[in-house]
Amino acid sequence: DGTPPETTITAGPSGQVKTTSASFEFTSSETGSRFDCSLDGRPFAACSSPTTHAALAPGAHTFSARATDAAGNSDPTPAVRTWTVINPKRAPRSRPSQNITRTGTARRDVLRGTRGPDVLRGLGGADLLYGLRGNDVLLGGRGQDRLLAGAGSDVVQAKDGVRDTIACGLGRDVVYADRADRIARDCEVVHRSGWRS
Repeated sequence: DGTPPETTITAGPSGQVKTTSASFEFTSSETGSRFDCSLDGRPFAACSSPTTHAALAPGAHTFSARATDAAGNSDPTPAVRTWTVINPKRAPRSRPSQNITRTGTARRDVLRGTRGPDVLRGLGGADLLYGLRGNDVLLGGRGQDRLLAGAGSDVVQAKDGVRDTIACGLGRDVVYADRADRIARDCEVVHRSGWRS
């Protein structure tokens, strides 16, 4: 078995929340899988579903879950959830922002985010994903992509066996990439593995 499992986060916070704790549930496409989790770009460690994090500081947070099947194949693109803990005393009166998801096609696409939190998902083709502002998640597809995270604390996933170009911008960003990818110096946390040039 050389096929890695697909990890899915099925429950957990998103957008803006007032609580300083967060619980997540997640599944694997293959039964018998084990899981590793990461909070805010820290190294992955063994975890189980559900898992809870408490005493979270106000601000942007990122949770990632990665399944590994019984044969030892790990999901190369962990499931990611972003959310923001706001101070209840300073909570905005406007409706909390919700994640906007934009998905590309099998061809070359240009996907632009908004000023809020976005999920930009490229598929095939050499795509341009531009996150603009907000705490975004950029998921590069199978093509030779350019991923520009923009301002905000973003998560960029570019592990696809193709050389991609990645830039992050302002904020605390986390990048999962192939060893051959071109990554700008403004990306604060970079996890490289897999394919080399």
